[in-house]
Amino acid sequence: MSRIRIASTLPLKNLEATKFLHQRLGLPLSMASAKLAAGATGFFYDGQVYSNEHVQQAATLRAILTFFQAREIPLTIHEISAEQDWSELDPQQLDNVTLDEECLGNLLDSCEGQYS
Repeated sequence: MSRIRIASTLPLKNLEATKFLHQRLGLPLSMASAKLAAGATGFFYDGQVYSNEHVQQAATLRAILTFFQAREIPLTIHEISAEQDWSELDPQQLDNVTLDEECLGNLLDSCEGQYS
């Protein structure tokens, strides 16, 4: 299992993206807006993949990728093992756990149909 977290790479003030996070992730509008405005440190998604809820999490991740890619908004994506905690990471280690959007999409594609 892995844990994935996602943030907008750049600080963003965008009503459409704020509404998307509110509707898709259930974040309050003010929290969604604040997380987007924080840029790469404002992680709006943090969830486990390759678990019992993989199908639901994969659908959410695909929706996030599709939404932000369609608007050409770059994302910061990190992946760690489910046993790790984000607070354990030295900020200088973040490059070692960073994924690009294409890599996350490929990971999701490679697991298609393996979980139900």
